[in-house]
Amino acid sequence: MGLEMKPELGLRQQLSLTPQLKQAIKLLQLSRLELVEQVQEEMTENVMLEGDVYVDDEMSDGLQKLNERAQSLQKDAAEQGNLAAGADPNDLGFWEKLLQEHFAFKGWNQSGGGGGRDEDLPSFEATHSTSPSLYQHLHDQLRLESCTDGEAVAAEIIINNLDPNGYLAMPLAEVAAAADVDMDDAEGGQLVVMGLDPIGCGANDLVHCLVYQAREKYPEDPFFETLIKKHLKGFEKRNYNEIARQMDMDVEDVIEYHRMLRDEFTPRPGSGYSDADPQFITADITVEKLNGEWKITLNEDGMPKLRISPLYKKLSTTRPPKRSAVTSKRS
Repeated sequence: MGLEMKPELGLRQQLSLTPQLKQAIKLLQLSRLELVEQVQEEMTENVMLEGDVYVDDEMSDGLQKLNERAQSLQKDAAEQGNLAAGADPNDLGFWEKLLQEHFAFKGWNQSGGGGGRDEDLPSFEATHSTSPSLYQHLHDQLRLESCTDGEAVAAEIIINNLDPNGYLAMPLAEVAAAADVDMDDAEGGQLVVMGLDPIGCGANDLVHCLVYQAREKYPEDPFFETLIKKHLKGFEKRNYNEIARQMDMDVEDVIEYHRMLRDEFTPRPGSGYSDADPQFITADITVEKLNGEWKITLNEDGMPKLRISPLYKKLSTTRPPKRSAVTSKRS
């Protein structure tokens, strides 16, 4: 069998990714914040790119009216001869008077009172306030509790060794050893902490936490503590008939106990407190219903408007000057 090389004509489909298509696919995968960072990085690396500076429309109108008012005031002063008397428009007092008239015209109150658009904004304290941590919240309450010195020391150690759920993360015997107190003081300190807000913090585990809350909320109920200790798994699986049979209760009563557990009890009392800084989420798009139709709008807040620098654009289109031909003649 001989091998032979010859040209052959055929058709086939092939997808080729151009650099532009690759860049488009990469940009489509970015979130709004990542896209802003990418654009800023490109503007830093590429001197031919620049972004338009965003100016609020209301601010732009205010500056225009301020400029018009300045020209009018200067014209009036010149007509009345005040400039000749020493009223220089470059003087600081001249512009201070102009600003006062401008603020009065806009309805703004410089003293911080009503009449300004700042009324719709939250206070400075509200925008910079931080929620206390679970440990700080419990320590502040512990200072007001009436207990023995041994219980107070044990309670301090218990608060400092709580996990994010609010449970005690070490055996109570180790708490007694660390506080150099007996077990009675350690148990008393634990009860003090569990009675603070949020109730149940400092418990050994989930069952211990829920039993303590049941004793506090329903001290005269004879079934709640037993239901929590023996049938908590049954509540999770909703085996109401089996629980009712073992407890010799009606199924409706078992269902009601489950509802009370779910709605009135806090299984993880420390979960509402966190030491981590809040993570604010900025939406990439806004979806709203207008006139019966859904409208999707991209969030372009903070997104610079890219353009080619006019200076470099002009340089790229300007032809370099022609060099004059130099000829030499032999003498």
